[in-house]
Amino acid sequence: MLGLKVHRKIESYLKFCKSTALWADAGTGNVNEVNYLWAGLIAEVGEIAELVQKNIRDGKAITKDEVMYELGDVLFYTFLLADLESAFIRDSVLYGSRTSPLITSPIGTLVRLMVTPSVYNVYHAILAVGEHFGLTFDQILDGNVRKLKRRIKNGTIRGSGSHR
Repeated sequence: MLGLKVHRKIESYLKFCKSTALWADAGTGNVNEVNYLWAGLIAEVGEIAELVQKNIRDGKAITKDEVMYELGDVLFYTFLLADLESAFIRDSVLYGSRTSPLITSPIGTLVRLMVTPSVYNVYHAILAVGEHFGLTFDQILDGNVRKLKRRIKNGTIRGSGSHR
């Protein structure tokens, strides 16, 4: 069970994440947003896998900062997906909706067929990888907030590339 302090921090982080959501269909919960979030989550997990791959292939050391940076992005997409999932569960219970984009999304379907993830499992994977590199949940979350605020300040919140 999460303590009240942690719960408030997570709620604050989620609100902040939503405020930085500038893509088309952000906040709509439609199939395009779900596809965007799933694709973003997959891409960010791939960035962590790439760090490991280069470590194995080239002996490139993986720094704590690199891991924190990438895990923060995974956390961002995970929390936004979790928020959509909870909204769809609520709507299903209240209104009998069975057409959630989380269920009908092509990318969501593909991901479930490939690895059957849930945001709960991704969250715990984030904690485990972070712990392996000596990072706490707070460090990952706070690092992501700092990075996003820097991008907002620099006018680079939209764009491509990890170090913008």
